[in-house]
Amino acid sequence: MGYCQGRYNTVIYDMLVEKLVEDMENRKIIFININCKDYCLDRGEEDGYCAHGTCAMLVPVKNKYNMFYMNPHGEVMKKNTYYETIISRTRVKKLTFEGDIIDCLIMKTIVNYCNKKHNSNIIYDYTDKHNYYGVNLQEEDTHGVCFIFPSIVYYYFAKYYTQKRELCIKDKVKTIPSFKEMLTSGRFNLAIHSCFTDFNKNYEKTVFKHIDSQYTHTQLVEKLIKCLDKSKWHFLKNMTNSMVSFINQDYFQDKF
Repeated sequence: MGYCQGRYNTVIYDMLVEKLVEDMENRKIIFININCKDYCLDRGEEDGYCAHGTCAMLVPVKNKYNMFYMNPHGEVMKKNTYYETIISRTRVKKLTFEGDIIDCLIMKTIVNYCNKKHNSNIIYDYTDKHNYYGVNLQEEDTHGVCFIFPSIVYYYFAKYYTQKRELCIKDKVKTIPSFKEMLTSGRFNLAIHSCFTDFNKNYEKTVFKHIDSQYTHTQLVEKLIKCLDKSKWHFLKNMTNSMVSFINQDYFQDKF
């Protein structure tokens, strides 16, 4: 893994587990931007596989850490219970994992290793308290912009970790709790959904109506699926344009 350090953002390479253990010993809040190389079979790619972008967060609570995992595919990720490896130009080998979601299995394996070998106390399971099973944010993505989603989540995670924010629709105001509060109270999926309200008005209205309502998580996801289906590529275009404009600010250009 690699991370930036110091005044000049020097890139440091280290072993993932060793860096996690070091940061946890210092009780740091940890955000991991994950590049999933060879994420799944794609014969259209030069090497036969496509890459993917996901992220994870580790948050200290008393004498333990809670881990949260976000794949922008959301609920669609639940179908990823097997992996295909290329044997030849026409043949693949299918690997199964007893019905486990591959993404979750990998995260659980890392957690188990840290807990066993380094006496860490990381809490993680396959439930929606620790995993994003919301709307597939990439439903209309035909260009492969998955790498942008973790960066957007990182921005809102950092900016609103302890700060609440308000959504205002037609003079009505509702408050989105801080990221920390939502993670602590088991509302990780709402925390992720709230990161994308700035990129589509109908999406924002849908999340707005969900706050302090009787809507279940499943009902919210169903409404957001319809919302993004109606939006088509506009949601992704707004999100991508916003990110490009953000990183092209003089502040960031001067840094590199």
